[in-house]
Amino acid sequence: MFVATFSNLWNERAVVAVHEQVDSPYGGGTQYATPGGQAVFNGPAFHAAAMKPWRVSEALNGANGASSTGGPIAVSSLYGKPLAYQQPRNIRLAVRFTF
Repeated sequence: MFVATFSNLWNERAVVAVHEQVDSPYGGGTQYATPGGQAVFNGPAFHAAAMKPWRVSEALNGANGASSTGGPIAVSSLYGKPLAYQQPRNIRLAVRFTF
């Protein structure tokens, strides 16, 4: 009987997802980017503003009334950092003889 198990031999775990939320979720629900100064509640005007190019940096910095509070938006410290990793790889080999 011979059994060998190799668990995550090279310690590789690839990143499969990253945090994509730029603004911080801890603003009490009052901090969000408004493209062209249009809030999501403005319906067609918001849709028209969001579907054409707009400067995200201006929205995050609060320029031109780009945030609901009029000031800069708290940027999430988790943005771009890994959220989920690949499961570790395992290799199992076995040989058994029974007589």
